[in-house]
Amino acid sequence: EMEPTWYSLLDKAVSGNDPAGLKLCAQAVTKAGLAGTAFREHLDPKDVLGEIGKLVLSAFDAAGRVAILLGDPGTGELRPRYASDGSDKDAGATFPVSRGVVDDAIAAKHVVVASVTLGGAARQVMCAPLTADENHPGVIYLEAGEDGKFTQEDLQLFAALSTEAANALAYALRHDKLILGQRISRDLQLARRIHDNA
Repeated sequence: EMEPTWYSLLDKAVSGNDPAGLKLCAQAVTKAGLAGTAFREHLDPKDVLGEIGKLVLSAFDAAGRVAILLGDPGTGELRPRYASDGSDKDAGATFPVSRGVVDDAIAAKHVVVASVTLGGAARQVMCAPLTADENHPGVIYLEAGEDGKFTQEDLQLFAALSTEAANALAYALRHDKLILGQRISRDLQLARRIHDNA
């Protein structure tokens, strides 16, 4: 089964001479390209996560709240690293996510759409794996607001945005690791100088 992204939509639109499909592809490519540029303006992984979360919430009319879960470097266990409902008062807040949907998205390696009931409320969710860096697996989990429903176009845009988000996050994590390595190297050089001069 082909991942329902703007790539497959483009192929279908071109082969079927579908002007509406081509317009949708152009919109998805534009939004994803702008997102990629915006994400790459930040090098701190926490800033990248915040930008991803804000953009994902603002890109979908049906969006209620978003969570980004990343693998713990030591255990690989997915842990919440960012969550927001778009309000200013939710810094550091988390909310329950369907582990079944998360596991399905990781196993399928593409966007999963499902209806879930958590905390007594039935909601539609989209979940996409962040797969640009095998060492740091993760997902973006987008929950619809009350009575919200995601469209096929939302699914395709979410797939494109998650790809850009995965690339930007992988870049920020590599940069962070490089900076840490440089800092350790500098500290070791300083320790050697102190030791040699003692």
